Amino acid sequence: MNIRKTLLSLALLAMAAFSSSGFAGPPAKIADLAWMTGNWAGNLGANQLEENWIMGEAGSIAAMVRMTGEGATSMFEMITI
Repeated sequence: MNIRKTLLSLALLAMAAFSSSGFAGPPAKIADLAWMTGNWAGNLGANQLEENWIMGEAGSIAAMVRMTGEGATSMFEMITI
């Protein structure tokens, strides 16, 4: 029983040590997502999926996503990052 407690304690200590923010990279910036801007479209089965990304202001980027097929819109989504 003592071996189990010791191993559990060591495992918890190791997880705590490796989960520290010391391994985190630099903070992400909205400018890093500039490659996403523009119009993207493709077929998804019988449907057409469109994404329109605009580079935002004030630290955000936004998109409108639409899926159409058979003469109707089946999905619409607004995204803000």
